[in-house]
Amino acid sequence: MNPPVTPIRLEPILLGMLRERMPGVTFGSLMPDTPPKGDSCTIVAIPQGMQTAITQWVRVTLLVRSLRADGTGDLQRAADTWTQAAGVILDAAATRPLTGASLESGPQRLAIDDAQDIAMYGAILCTVDITRQ
Repeated sequence: MNPPVTPIRLEPILLGMLRERMPGVTFGSLMPDTPPKGDSCTIVAIPQGMQTAITQWVRVTLLVRSLRADGTGDLQRAADTWTQAAGVILDAAATRPLTGASLESGPQRLAIDDAQDIAMYGAILCTVDITRQ
């Protein structure tokens, strides 16, 4: 018999961590139609299959946009911000409810709408404890 489990929404937990550690970046789980000037990061946590009877894999994607005042993208700043945000999540790999985290892909360059709007994209595969507390 398996222990009782309840899948959790990981996004609010990660958003709290990221906002605390990176206050100069705008974080959210929905990409705004008009990105803010400066650095912004959209995260999406996608639950995957069970790793064990009490842990579930969750793929976390990060899309970072860094816009200059003139509206053009700053690729290097986006890459640096993506790396810092990924580091926050990877460093929290042993912080409940996370039990592990590893880099899956990225950062990779991504053009949005036009060549002026550049973003960095990648994914982290997290393992989450979903036992009922």
